Amino acid sequence: MAGTPTIYVAGYPHTVGGAGPHLWSLIRAWRQVGIDVCLLSKPKHDVWTPRLEAQGVRFLNAKKRWKLPEIAGGVVAGWCSKRFCREAARFKDAGCKLVWSGCMTFLMNEELVVHIGHRFDRVICNSAFQEARLRRPLQNYGYKPEQIIRIPTGFWPDEWTFQPKPREGAFTIGRLGRNAPDKYDPKLWQMYVQIRESIGDVQARVMAWGPGPEKMCGKPPEWATALDSKDESAEKFLHSLHAMVHRSGSARENRPRVCMEAMACGVPVLAEARYGWLELIEDGRTGYLCGEDREFVSRATELAKDEKKRLTICNQAREALPEIADNRAIGLAWRDLLLELSGGKEASTDAA
Repeated sequence: MAGTPTIYVAGYPHTVGGAGPHLWSLIRAWRQVGIDVCLLSKPKHDVWTPRLEAQGVRFLNAKKRWKLPEIAGGVVAGWCSKRFCREAARFKDAGCKLVWSGCMTFLMNEELVVHIGHRFDRVICNSAFQEARLRRPLQNYGYKPEQIIRIPTGFWPDEWTFQPKPREGAFTIGRLGRNAPDKYDPKLWQMYVQIRESIGDVQARVMAWGPGPEKMCGKPPEWATALDSKDESAEKFLHSLHAMVHRSGSARENRPRVCMEAMACGVPVLAEARYGWLELIEDGRTGYLCGEDREFVSRATELAKDEKKRLTICNQAREALPEIADNRAIGLAWRDLLLELSGGKEASTDAA
């Protein structure tokens, strides 16, 4: 229909990590507001193709080099895609407008090549924290303030089963994150030991684990289970926890999707009082924002000993999700952006 914008997507959704799940949520938000979505290549995993086709997503299905004739003059967006960065010059030469949305709170080397040379037409930040980290370096590369836009990542609670784990037997704590050393606090097990000493009967489950995290944190204690990211689905893992006790290492979290996943599943989140966690958790109402180890310990102990309070936080967190991730507002913000870049109309202000 007239005025319907099209977005060409460099990348594809997947289950693990940040960019892939965020992209799937955005695709649903785009389609909800009538944006035509075309992926430049099909997903690696066949399970995604029927899901995308059910949303009305199109594919160019280019295996080696992305085809330019149909794309020429259009808006192309990439999510942490190194290939997109490598081929950015081709898109610019074809008259395309380029939009970059990264999950990191720093600029990757692959991005810098484009920032220094061809420059993206817009850079999307997903959180106030990420924007605060990136705005100055981006402006140093020549971006105007209006080229740096904040649009939160979407999230669809209806894809997750709200099912708080009954309080019986051992109190189970744990954390879920990417298998990377910088995602883990070196004192993970020491903090979990303190929680166990405070509560008594405690078990721990951690996913995703591997050689890097083990080198960073040490071997898991015998009462802890460390899983590979492929051992369980994120939903099954989260449903095994009474509380998620999550403090990252050197990674500065942008808009941690795992927080929203836990809230959707009925798992209260105890996270550090900084980074993107501040924009997702209302301290004491939808989770806890903690400082030192002793605060994580006291809050976990409080939840273990007060089941009514734990369930209240579970319910309040789940009820807060539609406001935290307003998918329609997110979709409309993208629609305005696409229309502006394609000459349709002026873009609206941030959806944040």
